[in-house]
Amino acid sequence: MLARRITIVLGAVVLIGGYVLMNVLAGMKEEPKKMPEIDKTPNVFWSVVKNDTIQNSIAITGRVFSRRKIQVLSEVQGIYRPGTKEFKDGVSFSKSELMLSLEPGEMKMNLYAQKSSFLNAISQVLPDLEIDFPEQASKWEDYVLAFEMEKSLPELPKVKENKLQLFLTSRNIYSAYYNLRAQEITLSKYQITAPFDGVVTMSNVNPGTLVRPGQILGEFSDPTDFELDAAISAKDAQFVRVGDDVNLTDQASKKVIKGKVVRLGSQMDVETQSIKVYIGIRSSDLSDGSYLGGAIRGRDLENVLQVDRNILDNGRIFLIEEEQLVPTEANVLRYTETRAIISGLKDGDKFLNQSLNGAYNGMKVRLVK
Repeated sequence: MLARRITIVLGAVVLIGGYVLMNVLAGMKEEPKKMPEIDKTPNVFWSVVKNDTIQNSIAITGRVFSRRKIQVLSEVQGIYRPGTKEFKDGVSFSKSELMLSLEPGEMKMNLYAQKSSFLNAISQVLPDLEIDFPEQASKWEDYVLAFEMEKSLPELPKVKENKLQLFLTSRNIYSAYYNLRAQEITLSKYQITAPFDGVVTMSNVNPGTLVRPGQILGEFSDPTDFELDAAISAKDAQFVRVGDDVNLTDQASKKVIKGKVVRLGSQMDVETQSIKVYIGIRSSDLSDGSYLGGAIRGRDLENVLQVDRNILDNGRIFLIEEEQLVPTEANVLRYTETRAIISGLKDGDKFLNQSLNGAYNGMKVRLVK
């Protein structure tokens, strides 16, 4: 019994001693130090709004085509005989120079025969004119004396009296005259002359070939007068006017070529949201189909700011007020490849000049240069 009591007493002493020791050790333990709070305010780059006038340059590309290119065709039938120059690809002709000549066959002789008959008809009415219309007779006599078979038919003397006009009509003078004029026009079609200074770009005929009416003989174009058609965005079209200067570069030769806007398309391409613009070019250094790139010198943009387009967030720009972000809708006039031109901001305002993920209204920022 005594041993059991001693065991119980010792156990109680151990428990009490352990509890006391635990409290003593707990009192000796230092409290953990608090970690300082981390400042999550981002450092940002910023700039001050300084509106200015910007020269507006609108990039374009496209191929050039001859503005004056015609198909040369025959309206009559005949055998092609070459003149001093053959109608071949690359051969140049000046305005009104003979390009093609077809043998008229009997056409020319028939015309001379008809002229002779016409002259005879007038000669037969001269005696009647001297009796009934003496004041007009000398005009018709001079007409007969000045008549030349190989020259174009001269105009008839003017007739003011209705009686004389009826008399000449009854003798078929007028009908014979206009038939001759029609034959002369037909005969003139056997010779095809150049309508302007140019060069043959295609030939479908060889000397000795029988040419038929309606046959296409080739193509003829002006090698100095070109037009380029390019597409620009519908938004950029508002800054382009007829007469604007255009600087172009030939992609093959790298030559710089000047042009001007000659007209704007009237319809917008629904799929691309673009409008055609046509550039007139005068140059002897180009060929039909040359590929050019360049820029239109459009209307200057006044009181605008040019920024990197990647700082815009869904069409908004962030202003900075008291080191807090304030989103503002940006009135974007136009985009270039890397820049955006905007208006509507006040000079002196601060704006976020970088892209910032997670930016929101009222977000605190720290400004750095």
